[in-house]
Amino acid sequence: MPLADGRYSREQIYGTLGEIVAGLKPGRLGDEITVFDSTGLAIQDVALARVVYDAATARGIGQAVDLVAGA
Repeated sequence: MPLADGRYSREQIYGTLGEIVAGLKPGRLGDEITVFDSTGLAIQDVALARVVYDAATARGIGQAVDLVAGA
């Protein structure tokens, strides 16, 4: 939204959260300002949840939770 609103330009954006997490760019080194926009698509959340679930199941960790009990 800040890009669309003209509050920031692409040149002012250092990188994405994915680039930081993947180690492609270093994170903050001092008192830089971080802006995180968690806007996205629900399908991305579901896809990531499946990846995390499968990884936990493969490792035998985590706790099963019935999300639709009584439904």
